[in-house]
Amino acid sequence: MNPKPTEDQIIFFEVMQKAIAKLYRGGAEPKVSKVCGLDAAYFNNTASAAAVIWEIGKGVVEKSVIRSTPSFPYIPTLLYAREAPLLLAAYRKLRSVPDLILVDGHGLAHPRRAGLATVVGVLLDLPTVGVAKRLLVGEVEDSGKVITRIIYEGSCVGYRVKPRGCKAFYVSPGHKVGLSGVRRIIQLLGLRYPDALKEADRLARSWG
Repeated sequence: MNPKPTEDQIIFFEVMQKAIAKLYRGGAEPKVSKVCGLDAAYFNNTASAAAVIWEIGKGVVEKSVIRSTPSFPYIPTLLYAREAPLLLAAYRKLRSVPDLILVDGHGLAHPRRAGLATVVGVLLDLPTVGVAKRLLVGEVEDSGKVITRIIYEGSCVGYRVKPRGCKAFYVSPGHKVGLSGVRRIIQLLGLRYPDALKEADRLARSWG
């Protein structure tokens, strides 16, 4: 079991997160051919992290998985301190470089505008999008559309995607992708929860 972090440790990680937020850059809409999904799963005190590259029209073309003991406990707004080292370790076992990384977590839709997806994107310096199953901050506009804006502190930080007959999920820019790019990427991926993340989740869980 991870020891409870001290107040100073929490403050340190929060300050680091705010610094990383300042490194976020938008960017042109990235090419979407090879997409890497990153996800982690937990089993008692052990974690497994998976990286899966999904090529459009082909499916899974490469994958890797690692097992490790997390060095930081679960704190919703500091998920990066727990999962970023695991996801990066799994990613670095891959041989190829994807066009885009999808991270199971938030990007700009975070209290400090730098969720797990932003941290991973800044550290790898690659286009990254956060894809989460739950909303962390902000309010979803009541538009009735499949893609709806998430508003936080007066500005759009991402989108809720609610495909017909499916559960909603939440997407936001991680790094080197802007809001319009995120919207277009989700449209190109079929307006559904991304296959790369489904496979990464399945692989991480299978190693329990």
